[in-house]
Amino acid sequence: MRELLGVHEPGFGHLLDDMVHRDGGTVHAARYCAPWVEPEICFRLARPLRGPGVTHG
Repeated sequence: MRELLGVHEPGFGHLLDDMVHRDGGTVHAARYCAPWVEPEICFRLARPLRGPGVTHG
């Protein structure tokens, strides 16, 4: 996707409550200036990760 759009660094930002769309919900394209669909996968963990190789930010 980055190559297609000519972006050379990772994109990142904050995900706010009003940006979450539940499964089966309605998304209004007029709310966005240039709507694209790019799935992002996230997990809600029951407890913090611990152990070698785990970083905290």
